[in-house]
This record gives sequence, structure tokens and C-alpha cells, in this order.
Amino acid sequence: MARNAIEFPHPVLNEYLKDYVDCGFSIAITDCTDNTGNIEIGVKYELSCVGLEELIKDGKAEVVLRVISGATLFRKAYIFGQKQEIIVSINKKELSGNIEVSAYIVAKTNIDNFLLKEHNNAYFHEKAFKIKKSDILADVPGIFIPLESELEKQISSIIIIDLVKEISKTEIKFSNSTDDDSDGLIHIRLPEAEYTEYHTIRSRFAKLGIKRFLQNALMLPAIIEAIDLLKYELTVTDEDTDRTSYKGTVWADSILANLKKLEIDLEDNNIPSSVKLANELLGNVIKDSIQDLSLKMKEWSNVTEESRIGGID
Repeated sequence: MARNAIEFPHPVLNEYLKDYVDCGFSIAITDCTDNTGNIEIGVKYELSCVGLEELIKDGKAEVVLRVISGATLFRKAYIFGQKQEIIVSINKKELSGNIEVSAYIVAKTNIDNFLLKEHNNAYFHEKAFKIKKSDILADVPGIFIPLESELEKQISSIIIIDLVKEISKTEIKFSNSTDDDSDGLIHIRLPEAEYTEYHTIRSRFAKLGIKRFLQNALMLPAIIEAIDLLKYELTVTDEDTDRTSYKGTVWADSILANLKKLEIDLEDNNIPSSVKLANELLGNVIKDSIQDLSLKMKEWSNVTEESRIGGID
């Protein structure tokens, strides 16, 4: 979770502040496995700060892992203890969409004379601070992990994002069953400027949970149109032999197979709208996008509970 806008009354080690000199604190996801109904997440932390390392070793501070699922309101803290890597197991039913994994170093007890040689003297001039139990001493921005269902994975895999320098506006190309040179997929063709922005966002801001935003902006409209094309093909009966056919392509067969799993028949006049069906095929991407946006806006606006009290669970 980003904390660049939060001010603390004592030195805190993170990537935004300059309270420490030549120190670092980070985490990495070492594993994320679906194991018989439980999601097992492996997390390892790296700390380069002798002063904080000694506090942890002496039992005066501890490294805490926090896991949040905004879609289900799941929120739980886990203690590393004296280990640098832990694996947490969470019931899959308690998680949905994106989950956020973040870490903190917190005080386990009151520290009356908090002064480390790594503190930035240009800021603090060797000033000692009083630390209360549970005060944050270091934190690291959250890492977002998308928990895609098998349905989402299959639907996402039928869409390719292409760079097409020759066009000026975004286009969607649907492979048809008579095109022998086609790969059978849906191609979202982006002009160079849009593709560059898309690639930059996807590569630089992936940890901020941007994936669902991109799916909502690009994939959802494509799946909506794809469903409309299939509806027309399945329900319109005429003698127009030149009419384009899509059944038999990878994308069409994948959508039809997954709709069948949801007990949806496109030839039924009483089926839900294409928007609702596409959103369901993408694992309720609209809800995830709104919730992720809400979460980030709260962080950026400093209105989360952590911002107000300066602590953690």
C-alpha cells in the first residue's frame, strides 16, 4: 500500500522518505498456489539496516505481513518471527479478484530512546524518539496479486493486444471461420501512441492493481461485441450465404463453451444483456475495477484508517 503521503512523528524506512541513509526494506512474492481450496502465498522480505535488524533480533520489533482482499473485505496480519520468508494459507472462499500483500516493521514494545546510526542526521541531528508499541518503523508498498478464475484465464487468452502504426483509431478484429491465415483470436489493434501508453501502464504500474482497469477498458468492450456477433449468427436465419461466420474459431468456441458452463444459451431470447454476460465471463471485472479505484483514491487522499491513526491492525 502506497504511503508516500503519510507523515510520521519519527523516522520510518520506506521508498518514499529519506529518513534513513543507505538502507532498504522490500518484499517479494515467492509462490502463489491454489492448493485444494486454499490459496498459499509465499512472501520473502529483504532488510538492509543493521539497527532495525538488531531490534528484530532482540524482540523489540517484528516484521508483519498484511493480506487484504477488497472484494471480500478479508484483512489479516501474519508475523514473520525470526524468519525472512513465510507461507500463509487462506481459504479460497475468503478471497476474490485482486489481493494486496504489504509488509511493515512495527515496535513490539515501547522504545524510549529510538536512535539508530542509519537515521538521516541531516533531518534529525541525532535526535532520539519515543516509540510506542505497534508504531510503524518501516513499511513497503503493497504488491497486488490477481486471482483469476479458470474462466477468466480462458477468456483473457483469446484476446491479443496489437501495435498497428498505420491506424489512427483503435480497432477490434474478430477472426472468422473462413480466414485460413487467421489464428482464431480477437485482436485489439492500437495506434502507436495508445499502445505505448498501454504498454507503459502495464509494465510500470502492474503492482498497483492496474490489470483489472486495463481489462475493463479494452477486453470488456471486445467481449461484449463478440457476444453480439455470436447472438446474431445463432439467431438470424436467412439465405445470405455471404454472411460472416465465427463459429469454429478459437475465440467463438471458447466463449460458447464458457457460456454453456454458466448455463447460458445465446439462442434463448430471455438471456441477460451482452454487457452482463461479458462482465461475468471476465470475473465481474466492472466491480473489481471500481473497488480497486476506490481503494487507490482513499490511499491517495489519506482517508484510510491507517492514515488517521498511523498504525496497523
